[in-house]
Amino acid sequence: MIYFKLIKSSAMQYANTWLRGNFAGLLHTSADLSSQRISEFLKMLGAERVWRQFFKEYLEKLIGSKTGIIVDSTGLPNEIDFPLTAWGCHGGECEQETRLLMVVEKETGMPLYFRYMAGNIVDVKTLANTVAELDQMGVILFSRASW
Repeated sequence: MIYFKLIKSSAMQYANTWLRGNFAGLLHTSADLSSQRISEFLKMLGAERVWRQFFKEYLEKLIGSKTGIIVDSTGLPNEIDFPLTAWGCHGGECEQETRLLMVVEKETGMPLYFRYMAGNIVDVKTLANTVAELDQMGVILFSRASW
């Protein structure tokens, strides 16, 4: 699937046909890039426990950096009917959205952490919860008394 996305800009529904018609299919004879398998893989990859485990291991390798962090919480407007879509107001506008929070290392811009939440969660609560989570992972570079 990675080869396909790097080489082609086609929809994923063509991945299995592509795989069977080139050298990658010979290298990975047991690969199944049918639409159903791709959906199952992406669902598994998007599971919260999977990305939390990824960040736990990823952060253990990056903890040596002590230059600081930048936290950004952004509303992503959408009208999808699922639990994370909620009315959120910021910048004088109210709309249905999901919030995406990103934490990056200040000097390098390397991503340290992300999470998503309902659009109606306010930034102050989001920041406090994120600081607590990052503190548990050993990322916070300042004491709580300093913020």
